[in-house]
Amino acid sequence: SDRDHRCTTFRAFVEERPGEQWRAHVRRHWPRLRPSGVDDPFTTTWRTSVLGLSIPALGAMSADLAAAAELDDPGLTAFLTHVDPPRPEVTGRQVTGGRALVRNLDADVTRHEWTLWQSRLGRRRVMGTTAGLWGLLDGINEDGLVVSLNSDREVRHDDAVHGLSGPLLVRHLLEHCAVVRDVDEALTGWRTATTHDITV
Repeated sequence: SDRDHRCTTFRAFVEERPGEQWRAHVRRHWPRLRPSGVDDPFTTTWRTSVLGLSIPALGAMSADLAAAAELDDPGLTAFLTHVDPPRPEVTGRQVTGGRALVRNLDADVTRHEWTLWQSRLGRRRVMGTTAGLWGLLDGINEDGLVVSLNSDREVRHDDAVHGLSGPLLVRHLLEHCAVVRDVDEALTGWRTATTHDITV
């Protein structure tokens, strides 16, 4: 059927700080990505507070990205926090062959963004495949650290009911880590909404 033979266009852009290309990226995918139940001002305030208290640097980035999008939609502000994401983003497998990393992702084709973004939202340049507009399915930073999300399964734990998404975790690690040994420290205090498998 036609549904089995979909085609898509991959996009890439380089923009260190969110600007015109960020706004185009947001408008391309919003409101298609917009979950229900994000209109309530209390929900928006609560989500921004959770991210700001959990990972202050990411909270500031999220606020900057929301402002730079120039959309009058409080739902976008809530969405960009990646707090309690509405559904798992991805499952899949990957293998290495020589110096190549081959990834086979099982992602909803209607929700995948098909976009690579090279940015400098913090101290490091980061390039990766976007999910949730600024989260990343995989990526590399200027220090050569590579992080990829293999699965983001809907398995919740009692101590992680209010948590963050897998794609935001990948962004966090690439923004804050220079080498693999930095990852354990960066994960301290990370509250996860689902069970994540990542490769570093």
